[in-house]
Amino acid sequence: MANFELVTAADVQLMQGLAQRVTAIRPDLVNSDASFGELAWIWGKGHASDGASWPRRLWFSGGDLVRGAGLIFRTR
Repeated sequence: MANFELVTAADVQLMQGLAQRVTAIRPDLVNSDASFGELAWIWGKGHASDGASWPRRLWFSGGDLVRGAGLIFRTR
């Protein structure tokens, strides 16, 4: 299993930067859940309700973020 860390506000800012770069070049690749504003909304809403408990994985090429994934586990 991969080594996941927890999502932080700094991670959200990195993912927002990636979303902006992709949107500028290929807007067709950015879905509504990965837009600049939606990333902040989802993280803020989840962080308020679940605390700092979201596992994430970030991939870099050089110093640039090239992919990010956050996992949200729903309970019933």
